[in-house]
Amino acid sequence: MIRVKAPGQAIRPVFSVPEVAFIDLPPEPDIVANQIVQFALDDVPPVAPLDPDLPLVAVLDTGVNDHPFLADAIVAREAFPNELGESDVAGHGTAVAGVAALGDVRAQLAGASLQRVARIISAKVVTDDSKFFDRRTLPTQMRQTIQNLHANYGCRIFVISLGDTKANFEQGRVGPWAMTLDELARELNILIFVSAGNRSPRGGTSVEQGVTQYPDYLLEVANRVCEPAGGANIVTVGAVAHSNGIGPQHEFDAHIQPIAEQDEPAPFTRTGPGAGGLTKPDFVDYGGTMVFDAVARRLQTAPHLPTAGLITTNHDFLRQLLTSKSGTSFAAPMLANRAAQLVRRFPDASANLIKALLANSATVPEASTQRLAGFDPRDRSRVHGNGLVDTLRAAFSDDHRVVYFAEDYLEMDHFAVYRVPIPAEFQTGGKRTIRVSLAYDPPVKRTRAEYTGTRMNFRLIRGCPVDHVFEHFRSRVGEGTVPPEMAGKYDCDLVPKKNARDKNTIQSASISFTADTTQYGEEYHLVVRCVGGWAMDQETRQNFALVVELEHQAQVQLYARLRPRLRT
Repeated sequence: MIRVKAPGQAIRPVFSVPEVAFIDLPPEPDIVANQIVQFALDDVPPVAPLDPDLPLVAVLDTGVNDHPFLADAIVAREAFPNELGESDVAGHGTAVAGVAALGDVRAQLAGASLQRVARIISAKVVTDDSKFFDRRTLPTQMRQTIQNLHANYGCRIFVISLGDTKANFEQGRVGPWAMTLDELARELNILIFVSAGNRSPRGGTSVEQGVTQYPDYLLEVANRVCEPAGGANIVTVGAVAHSNGIGPQHEFDAHIQPIAEQDEPAPFTRTGPGAGGLTKPDFVDYGGTMVFDAVARRLQTAPHLPTAGLITTNHDFLRQLLTSKSGTSFAAPMLANRAAQLVRRFPDASANLIKALLANSATVPEASTQRLAGFDPRDRSRVHGNGLVDTLRAAFSDDHRVVYFAEDYLEMDHFAVYRVPIPAEFQTGGKRTIRVSLAYDPPVKRTRAEYTGTRMNFRLIRGCPVDHVFEHFRSRVGEGTVPPEMAGKYDCDLVPKKNARDKNTIQSASISFTADTTQYGEEYHLVVRCVGGWAMDQETRQNFALVVELEHQAQVQLYARLRPRLRT
């Protein structure tokens, strides 16, 4: 590998040298430096005392300043390399850290105090003029940063709200940055949340098409997720609108027109697919929105229109305490904020289990479903992935909803069968739903035709003796990557369908019943299969996590009924 800085005319002859396999432009982050716009809130609650046991979230960005809302929560402030300094001059990192620790401040204004859910490590990896450090390769810089923070502080949650806008890989391919993050997520058993990237709406030559062509332009080729968001083991986060962006001052202004309503895809969010056709983003979260200003003939967003963004901490806090921000850069720390709450509840959980719990609690907002109704189901998943996470649902069972989970491993080209208890109360009496989620972290290699070295999938079987289940799958071990299928009368027809989910490293699917199902008995069987690809010669086993949820109507006491069976 060589790095060259030269005029285009001087470097052009190198392009024709046969030994040159790949040429890449210097990476350029998708950070927009905004001027401070006057913004104030009438009454902000005080910050609650910090719990010293809160999980750590490392923000790899432009640095984090000692904001009054964050100062006591900042465990460390480092730069990689040191010559970058520690101060946040650009202002991006402090805003990202504020969302990671507090979420959207707007949501806490009605409370008695502002609650932090995470402590922050500031890792400055971007220069003061919002550029990547050009004397070190980006994958090397990221590997050193993440390894050091994990080794020195035990940090397991990382937020990278950065993307390389110059990277232009063909569909299904990713670059060295994405592969490095995927390798680290697997090697260190960590969670890396990456923003999907931003792109100003463009459906044609007129700015009005930001409104008239929405949401079709979300699927344009130029709107694919930024490098490194296409990776397999990282968690990619797109954005949905927190509101329509119209505040009281513009409520009756005919010239100010919203593009998206609350819970609809944000107009700037990027979409998948990712490496090897993976569904990306994995999730969406709130990241602000845009509106159309007919008088100015432009699309307005935060901070110039504060109601169009999330409220978070401002880096220049002596001039202005808070600011408003929009972008997938802030959707990523919003999801990291939710993950930190899960890690607090399950401190020993693997990264795979946290991802599976997030997936099992995620649903696509109804507003997004309606807005994207004209899209093909696969295209819809390219926009919203598994959907929006419900933190409480991810962390707890209810009286009428029981969540089972397991962490396990499988050897290459092997399978496991799990028993799923189905009590009599779950077999009748209205709508019932079974949901299954799987997360795993395969080895990766970008020079291979198949990016991931292993594949995993699951099947939910009912009404079939367990001996027959074992015999069916055992007889097909070693037959390749096509998963064996049982007869339709035994195979629960989960949604999304098999061909839509089997490629993904985070998979979630469900089935609902309204008819009587007593004929299938009191036990279903969940088959999890690991299909070895090119990693067969390098790996001996694949770690994974599994979550199964049974939900009935509110008046049915499932939890009390199933808890004793779990203990036995």
